[in-house]
Amino acid sequence: MSTGSAGSTGHPGHPAGGQAGHVAGGGHSLNAGGSITITQAAPPPPPRRPRARAAALCAALCAALVCAAVLGALVERKLAERDSAGPAAEAAAASPSASGGASARTPSPEPTPAAPPVTTAPPAAADTGFTVPPAAGGPSPSPTAAAAEAVRFEGTVRLTASVDLDGTPPRVLSEDEPPLIKGFGVNYLLDAGGQGATAANSGGLVPVTGAAAPTRRQCSDLLSTQASHSLPIEPTTRFCARTVFGRIALVTVGEFRPSGYGRGAFEATVLVWNGTD
Repeated sequence: MSTGSAGSTGHPGHPAGGQAGHVAGGGHSLNAGGSITITQAAPPPPPRRPRARAAALCAALCAALVCAAVLGALVERKLAERDSAGPAAEAAAASPSASGGASARTPSPEPTPAAPPVTTAPPAAADTGFTVPPAAGGPSPSPTAAAAEAVRFEGTVRLTASVDLDGTPPRVLSEDEPPLIKGFGVNYLLDAGGQGATAANSGGLVPVTGAAAPTRRQCSDLLSTQASHSLPIEPTTRFCARTVFGRIALVTVGEFRPSGYGRGAFEATVLVWNGTD
């Protein structure tokens, strides 16, 4: 049996001609020198971790939720703008200027009521004397006030030691009259001709100065604030007095009339109003 050269005979499982054979997927190979080389196949790639995939899914889900939230906010804002613009648009459409009918639907202004007339009150009473009577043309007095201002008596009266000014006409009282009605009188000095005479009145006396005669109301106001119970008198003296029954009298002293035996009395013009205070 003949033997051949080692380089001419192929090894089973390897290519002939002595070339190094290589088995795919790992194995061994025979080199030209007759040595054997063992090779291993590359390991397979490791599988992807499940945790990394879950993290990616979670990130994608969060991004989708953020986008949905932003989109929802935009939609809600648009709806709110439309709702707020709706009433304004309706009011503008319903206004008279938008419809062109302002002149037809605008109500005519109501007439302004006339201001009430202004009345001027009479000035306050002065400290000395009476106040100026109110100007004519003022408001008409009430029936009660008109009745109080009515004159009860006006005429000449002899001013003796005791005079009833409430009488109609006033009368001279004697010493036998009850003391209740002895309100007004004049005390004279004997043989003095009226000098030093003093008027006295339990209801009060107030001197009046000035040329104009006071009204009943002015006399009443003066008696309420400045009255005294005695007053020296002489011809031309003018004073207000309150009678026993509350009536107001205006007395203007005239001449002294002697009556003999050193006696006498002043004559006076007396005005008594009907109203009582």
